[in-house]
Amino acid sequence: MKYQIAIVDDHPLIAEGIQNLIDKHSNLNLAASFVNSESLLTYLRSNEITLVLLDITLPDADGMDVCLKIKQINPQIIVLGLSNHAEKSAVMKMLQNGANGYILKNTSSDELIDCIYQALEGNIVFSKSIQKVMAKPEVCTAQISMLLTTREKEILTLLAAGLTTAQIAKKLHLSKFTIENHRKNMLRKMNVNNVAALILEGTKNNII
Repeated sequence: MKYQIAIVDDHPLIAEGIQNLIDKHSNLNLAASFVNSESLLTYLRSNEITLVLLDITLPDADGMDVCLKIKQINPQIIVLGLSNHAEKSAVMKMLQNGANGYILKNTSSDELIDCIYQALEGNIVFSKSIQKVMAKPEVCTAQISMLLTTREKEILTLLAAGLTTAQIAKKLHLSKFTIENHRKNMLRKMNVNNVAALILEGTKNNII
């Protein structure tokens, strides 16, 4: 299986460098390269793409907003933010808009490829520099709380109370699929890998 990848970056050298890197891997295919968001979004409406490497600073749009539009076109598309900016607020906003990871442009070739493969396996990924930024206790409770919707906070509270997905679905008159989607969104937004860690973060930040 070949994974179809698109790059959105208005710096040709960046795009060419990533293309040369991807070309070395037989199961990765650079399907398209764009310098602005509109051409990308038009392309995505009629073509299948597995993963988008998205510069968050584009000449015609804010990449964070573009990320949200990509997910509206197809929620299954993996979006990895590419940036020179290491601010935690930017990373959190990208995650809030559905991104699957955030990579600094100064990352090594090996690390970039590793992040791509990790994302293809369903993981939320950060380059090492961003991992360090995210590890710093700088996000206040209000910021964490704002990441979650009212429904997600309700489900998190019920998870903390020990209810199963089926029990929560019955209690809230929702499908199990809907509850699972909310759970996955919370894991992504709060950058944790399991429900136990999710509950811990919720408790630490006074959400539950």
